Amino acid sequence: MNLPSIDLLGHLMPLLSIATGVLISMIVNHRRIEARSAIDASRLRAALQVELAMLQAVYDDNLRLLESGHEFLPSCRQMASLYRANLSRIQVLNEAEIPTIVAAYGYNEVVESYLCATCRQLGQTYRVLAGETPVDAITHRFRAGHAHIATALDVMSQVSGVRSAAAAVASPSASAVASPPLLAEQTVPA
Repeated sequence: MNLPSIDLLGHLMPLLSIATGVLISMIVNHRRIEARSAIDASRLRAALQVELAMLQAVYDDNLRLLESGHEFLPSCRQMASLYRANLSRIQVLNEAEIPTIVAAYGYNEVVESYLCATCRQLGQTYRVLAGETPVDAITHRFRAGHAHIATALDVMSQVSGVRSAAAAVASPSASAVASPPLLAEQTVPA
C-alpha cells in the first residue's frame, strides 16, 4: 500500500487552511447574526410590552369613565404607534407571540372603529352622547380588548419574563408620581 507523498500533502495544505478559515468565519458570523437577532427581538418585545401595558391602562381608565358616566373618552388609536412603526420587524419575535400581539392591536382598531361609529369624535377624544351611545356595547368591546391585551402580555412574559417591569412602567405607583387628571375630567370645548 502506497502512502500519499509529502508533495501531495504540501499542495493540499493551503487549500485546507483556506477552507478552515472560511468555515471559522462562517460560524462566527452566524453566531453574531443570531445574537443580534436575539437582542433586537428582546428590545422590540420589551417596547411592545410597555406599549401594550399603557394601552391596557387607558382601557381601564375608559372603563372607569364609562361606569362613572363621564361624557368624554380618550382615544386609544395613538397608543399603537410603536407597533405600526415596527410591523416589518415583528418576525424577529417568537412564533407564539406574533398572533397574540396582532390580535391585541387589531382589536384596538375594532374598538376605535366602533367608537367612531357610535360617538362624536373631538380630536383625540370621543364624546358619549346620552341616550344615543350604546354604553354597554362599548364597555363589552373595551373588556374584550382588555382580554386580548392581557393574553398578549402573558404570552410575551412567558418568553421574556418581563411583564412586571412593563406593568410598572405603564402604571407607576401613586407614591412615585402624582397622577394627572383623566382626560375626560378636563374641560373640553363642545
